[in-house]
Amino acid sequence: MSKRQLAVIVTAAVWLAVTVLFWVGYTGEDDLMYARYAYLLHRPPMVWWEFRMPAILAIRGSFLLFGPTEFAAALPSLLASLAILASVAWFVDWPRTLTWQTQGAMLVAAVIPIDVGFRSYPSANQIAAGLLAAGTVCLIKGGRATKIVGGIVLASAFMTHEVSVFYIGLLCVVCLAFDARTYLRPIAWCAVTALLFVAAEALLYQYLLGDPLARFKVSAGTTANMPVGADPDVGISGMAFYLWPLRNIVFAKHFGIDWLLLTVCGALAWPRFDRPQRILFVSSVAVFFWLGYGTQVPWSYKPLYREYHYYNPLTLGIAALLPFAIGYAFERRARVAVALIGLVLGIHVASLAMSGRWGAPVDVARDLLAYAKRHGDQTFITDVNTMNQMYVLGGFQLPANVICLNGPSVERHLLLNKEPVGTPRYRFPVRPVTGVLINREQRYLRGLEGEFSRYVAAHGAHATTIVDVRYRLPAPLARLVGPRAMMIRSAGGELVTLREAEQALRVP
Repeated sequence: MSKRQLAVIVTAAVWLAVTVLFWVGYTGEDDLMYARYAYLLHRPPMVWWEFRMPAILAIRGSFLLFGPTEFAAALPSLLASLAILASVAWFVDWPRTLTWQTQGAMLVAAVIPIDVGFRSYPSANQIAAGLLAAGTVCLIKGGRATKIVGGIVLASAFMTHEVSVFYIGLLCVVCLAFDARTYLRPIAWCAVTALLFVAAEALLYQYLLGDPLARFKVSAGTTANMPVGADPDVGISGMAFYLWPLRNIVFAKHFGIDWLLLTVCGALAWPRFDRPQRILFVSSVAVFFWLGYGTQVPWSYKPLYREYHYYNPLTLGIAALLPFAIGYAFERRARVAVALIGLVLGIHVASLAMSGRWGAPVDVARDLLAYAKRHGDQTFITDVNTMNQMYVLGGFQLPANVICLNGPSVERHLLLNKEPVGTPRYRFPVRPVTGVLINREQRYLRGLEGEFSRYVAAHGAHATTIVDVRYRLPAPLARLVGPRAMMIRSAGGELVTLREAEQALRVP
């Protein structure tokens, strides 16, 4: 076996191992919306994620090939991750050029948490990131025809997720600043292709919705009531909101110390960088700061929410440049440079091992659904969010013997009722129930709807754990420090039996 073959096998094995070990899948967030709409595609788009049609069609195609499974929903994101890996390989000329820098670049791309966390998550952001990576390398490194292809691929990324426009715009400006003569034509192709895509989409939405700019109005409409300097979703506001990007330079769970090393070593290594490296370095840093301090819309200052999924496209710049930046900065201390890359990889793996509880409610819902199926002769009730997760996990079919309390939460939050105004609302059948399935992880993270909690308090008799507490990956450490909250991956689930006199209670 040659060194190149061994390098390819090792890289593929590492990518596959961390993907399986840190699989995310459904999380109970926007991914359920993407998946349901992609599976049904039963009406024109209604909310912003439904307008991201390339991602919707990619997930739908996967469903048609492999069925409505969690793996099929995540497959386009997995392919996008492989596209990023291949883009890094092309940029650093791996495996044809096999050095510790090129191999380090591949390993960073394989284990960087920002990509590992999203590569198995159904999301338009990750799909767009794969397109942006491929388009970027085609534009920067390709020949004359390949540069034009790169421009077209970048335009398709914009149609996949509209926030990509900031990455594309900054990349194009940097390219023109370095060499307008070389890059003007492919960038013009990018602009013309994007306009053609927008025109075709406008004609479609004019026909379907009577509004050619429906997508962009819905997307921009989300910023209308958006507070400046606050992210209510993650609870960051005030000075912490503006310090958040700077804090991520020093350390972030999705990047480790990558940005600190890249900015410092990249500045020191600037004279050694070739032109493609300089373009990628400047554009990556520019995108990072625009995502932190730029505005979403030109008519007012609306900085983006403090959420990491916007940063997916930066995997390419970090992975392709970091080993070279460190190598050039420590050119006379090769061992120190290699040790730093080893430290980067170690921090990445440690961050993944200590990853949070994102998606854990769905894991509990899966086990609760399995319990209900094993007890098909009984009927259970659960909260609406857990029901939504069971519905998607079950291939977009409601479980046969699990229901919800009909009421405001079912009306507003049940996925089956996420339909235009005037559509008949789904109501669960009235039937006797024998127990309540409690998703303790859902209760811990977001709470359970009021009517459901009041029902359990009024009628519940005895709680039995049926889904065990799960701990983060360092299980031996978890046992050593005891059952502390920081080590818990999932709070598990329980069955609450009803009082004996109320076991045949008919749920309204």
